[in-house]
Amino acid sequence: MDIRTPNEEELLDCVNILLQGFNRPVNENAIQSLGKVWQDLSKKQITKFVLVEHEGNILGTGGVTFQENVSCMGFMRVLPKFQRQGVGRNIFQELLQISEKRKIKTLELFATKAGEDLYRQFGFQLDYPAQVCEIQGKPDYKPTQDVEISDDLPPWTIKLDKKAYGYNRARYLKFLSERGGKVLIIENQAYGVILNNKIGPLIANNIDNAIDIIYEGIALNCNRIIIPLHEKLEKMIFQKLNLSEIQGTKCMKMQYGSSISGNTELIFAINSFATG
Repeated sequence: MDIRTPNEEELLDCVNILLQGFNRPVNENAIQSLGKVWQDLSKKQITKFVLVEHEGNILGTGGVTFQENVSCMGFMRVLPKFQRQGVGRNIFQELLQISEKRKIKTLELFATKAGEDLYRQFGFQLDYPAQVCEIQGKPDYKPTQDVEISDDLPPWTIKLDKKAYGYNRARYLKFLSERGGKVLIIENQAYGVILNNKIGPLIANNIDNAIDIIYEGIALNCNRIIIPLHEKLEKMIFQKLNLSEIQGTKCMKMQYGSSISGNTELIFAINSFATG
């Protein structure tokens, strides 16, 4: 088996493997749409993708996204008939080596239940679970603040995001905006990005500002959200919103290396899992 960087066309094959692995619709439109995202992430050197190849066939894929001194690992999937044969472990070890060469201090990922044991073996620690939910219409709620809609991210949103995550995600956030994400803002208090009818990330100084952003997002046809289930937020947000958990989409945030001085209580929604 060989592990190497895929070219642009091979990234489409890698997307196909990922879609199959997560039981998502596999059709030309889905492959081309997500493939364009992967190609742009690769061209902008935001994410480094790899594939495993044997006798001309691609068996699996993975990727690592770089943000300051943190690497976020994911996009990992192996074709079903080649699972439990060490392919996934080889992909993971390759992503670890790529991060080590860049002298990354902290590694993060979202693990499916099946992947948790593997990552524990490499020293990853549990952080918090996250869950994909459907938003079931507008809540019985009266907004407390006016929400503005922008095509760009004001500088204060980058600072607020760093306060929440503990590191600078400006390049990735700009990428979301360039893809057509609508930015909902409450000046100096909260921001959220809506893309493909999903809201996330959503960073806010308090629950009321977060709900104000979500309320406006629903008016813009937002119907999905990925919620970090740290205990305090889980109780509050399910009380205030009409949410329905999508079965089989719960994952665990895991971390390895130097600790990060962020504030997860400011994170009310994340953009994506990029699971493995």
